[in-house]
Amino acid sequence: MRPMIKESGPTRAQVQESILFGEWLVAQEYLTPEQLHAALGEQSKSTGRLGEVLVRLSILSDRQVAEALGAYLGIESISLEDISSVQIEVARQIPETIATRFCLVAVGQKDGKVQVAIADPLNVVAIDTVTVKLKRSVQVLIAPARDIQRVIDVIYHGTDVQEQKLRDLVELEVSTEDDDEPEDTSSAVVEAEDAPVIRFVDLLLSHAVKSRASDIHIEPQERGMNIRMRVDGMLQDMVPPARKMQAAVIARIKIISEMDIAERRLPQDGRFKIKAASRDIDVRVSTLPTIYGEKVVLRILDAGAVEHNLDKMGFEPELLDEFKRILARPHGIIIVTGPTGSGKSTTLYSALNYLRDPRKNITTVEDPVEYRLGGINQTQIKSEIKLTFASCLRAILRQDPDIILLGEIRDKETMEIAMKA
Repeated sequence: MRPMIKESGPTRAQVQESILFGEWLVAQEYLTPEQLHAALGEQSKSTGRLGEVLVRLSILSDRQVAEALGAYLGIESISLEDISSVQIEVARQIPETIATRFCLVAVGQKDGKVQVAIADPLNVVAIDTVTVKLKRSVQVLIAPARDIQRVIDVIYHGTDVQEQKLRDLVELEVSTEDDDEPEDTSSAVVEAEDAPVIRFVDLLLSHAVKSRASDIHIEPQERGMNIRMRVDGMLQDMVPPARKMQAAVIARIKIISEMDIAERRLPQDGRFKIKAASRDIDVRVSTLPTIYGEKVVLRILDAGAVEHNLDKMGFEPELLDEFKRILARPHGIIIVTGPTGSGKSTTLYSALNYLRDPRKNITTVEDPVEYRLGGINQTQIKSEIKLTFASCLRAILRQDPDIILLGEIRDKETMEIAMKA
């Protein structure tokens, strides 16, 4: 896992394939023409197939894309939410290296064929490789990449494998260090490029993503360091690095976040992207000076792990109906509050997804834009050029808006403008 380097855009063949699939999605009422136009525009500026772009823009979930692509290609789709349906002994006939490389998993047998779930059913090389390895005929099924990756984790080594790798790495480093030796921060920048430090940070992020953590807290102490991750709103301890690696771990995170490595006296903000579990993930980073060193918090923004769907958020039926009635009102203001990790952003994005309509002008002001939604105008705050919540809100009111989302109400001025709007 490393910071992502932007690849070249899609080929002409991929674009033509996307248009054909996109037109079919519109005809089958999976999309509106406006949503297709927005997705094709986004695809032309980035990488990935149309389905990946639709998920990234939260227009469709990855499961909806898999179901639609299966119907389009005439290939059966399969749900892997319940892993008990997977025949483990059949799955393990495919080596983990092949399963991970092609994002596929054998799930069972039927009519003398091995059923193989794959994220990309058009990958001929993957299908040929599996057929040769199994020496049997294969029935191709389609499933979302994140579901397949989760099954792979459980089948081959269990979901705690990343934590065990972290422990093994730390034990190896501890065996070569002197605990009484003070930490040398002067060489942290050089050590940040060492293989053990890079591996530790990569494993830390990978373990957090697979645990569906929303945040990682790296907290220096008088003698050592605590690392915790927030899962389902609660902080859980993680494996800390060996003492001699601690300054280098923080330096490594600051390097990939494009922060000032030498500045340790002032708070800093940064961000980077990683590729984990076959999907792209944004990571926001914040540092804060403490008496024992810099505290670092990483916010993991995993669009693929979140379905912005009101019906799947866990509301009681009566509350869900009441919330939808409130959202349907032509006027009013809804204020969403709660502690970190309580689901404020998920609730707001799900509400926008529910309200999204080509006949409405929906605009958001955010800091930062956490998830991209097709068909919605999203503005990123930039305080350094005086693009603030208040100045954006004033401008939006002159843009004929139907619905406005404010990421935060930070000051009296923004509150007054919002109330008058």
